[in-house]
Amino acid sequence: MDAYREAAMTIFFGPTARTASVGFAILASLILVDAAQAGTASFAGLGFLNASYPSSTNPYVNADGTVVAGTSNYDNGRSEAFRWTLSGGMVGLGFLQSKNESAAGAISGNGQVVGGSGGTNEVNDGAFRWTDATGMEPINDQRVAANIVGINRNGSVFTGDEIRWVKGTNRAEQLGEIGAPNGQNGFSLAAGIDSSGDYVVGYSSTTTEGQDEAYLWNGGMAGLGFPPSDTMSFANGISGDSKTVVGYGRPMTSGETTAFYWTTLSGIQPLSAPAGLPYTVANAVNEHGTIIVGCATANTEETDYQAIMWNNKGVPKTIASVAAANGLSTTGWTLTCATSVSASGKTIVGNGIDPDGYNEAWILQLP
Repeated sequence: MDAYREAAMTIFFGPTARTASVGFAILASLILVDAAQAGTASFAGLGFLNASYPSSTNPYVNADGTVVAGTSNYDNGRSEAFRWTLSGGMVGLGFLQSKNESAAGAISGNGQVVGGSGGTNEVNDGAFRWTDATGMEPINDQRVAANIVGINRNGSVFTGDEIRWVKGTNRAEQLGEIGAPNGQNGFSLAAGIDSSGDYVVGYSSTTTEGQDEAYLWNGGMAGLGFPPSDTMSFANGISGDSKTVVGYGRPMTSGETTAFYWTTLSGIQPLSAPAGLPYTVANAVNEHGTIIVGCATANTEETDYQAIMWNNKGVPKTIASVAAANGLSTTGWTLTCATSVSASGKTIVGNGIDPDGYNEAWILQLP
């Protein structure tokens, strides 16, 4: 995985479009409302599985904003996938047989299915699917890679690494690749899936040595190009309606990242950066492409990230300022990255450092 996405989203099993201006698809007649919203705004940390080993990170929220999946420490340096609800709080999802670690990588739109990876002592070696009825089950298909990073709305289609897998059909499709670097084998890595499960995004090798390019897959892989002045691109998320792709680009020889969005009408376009935070990464986008979330930093040293969002006019704001504008205090918190957003855009989750100095996942719910 590219170093800047690793910095933006802590990795476990290791040391841890249409607009008035061409762009996002604007909602005109359909307004989605999160079930979690009751007309009031709120901000909170999601907590920890074990207060003696406080750490929680990489949260993913379902479509209506009521369920979150993520990863928390349960022991010294060992992680466990969790599922969080407002009424039940954080609950650990357990481990694959004979394993002692797990990490969530995705949640279905209905909130009933969690996918991710399992392993032993920081070694990631198996993908899992979890439901309340079945618990954590391995995906016993040798063609399926060791991690799940995207699940469709009803939990029937998954994607991870280089595959798309449909539950109940015994069918794992290889996504392929854009091309192979000169004299090397090609590769691709998936990063997200739309609500139907028909579209997958990620990045792939090209025919130019060392170059990676964002792709959109729908039965075949199409490269999305690069933001201006960039020679590499990485797709991190896709809208539920499949019309908007988000991610970031950068030069091959520099860490100067530029968040982008892509639609069939606009092609790949850079997103504006917040004042003083020129290097940006877009991680996720809501159902109809009106809200994009990610992070930004003032340097290229992979430090001092701030969680940000772009509204339906492409205007960037820090999550802290959005919370303050809604009468919420984030005093003592450092909100480092927004990792996921609900269908309406009214619920945003992400990584942060809490007032006690611990890594803690958070949730922002807007009215």
